[in-house]
Amino acid sequence: MYRLNVAKLRKKISERGAATGHAVQKQAGINQTTAYRILRGGAQPDLITAIRLSVTYDFDLRDVMDEVTDQAEATA
Repeated sequence: MYRLNVAKLRKKISERGAATGHAVQKQAGINQTTAYRILRGGAQPDLITAIRLSVTYDFDLRDVMDEVTDQAEATA
């Protein structure tokens, strides 16, 4: 099981000049509420959103994912 590492994602996004959920929404073409939830760690992106982020900000999805071995942590 894998889980998004929000700190790594924020770093990748900020390296490309996006600092807010609004900027991410505009640049990646995702819902603004979804962008804020993802950046706060309150939601995991679906596959399409994750791909949009990786393409928009030019990073490999594996670079922002952590392997989770504890089942309780994976569903948190």
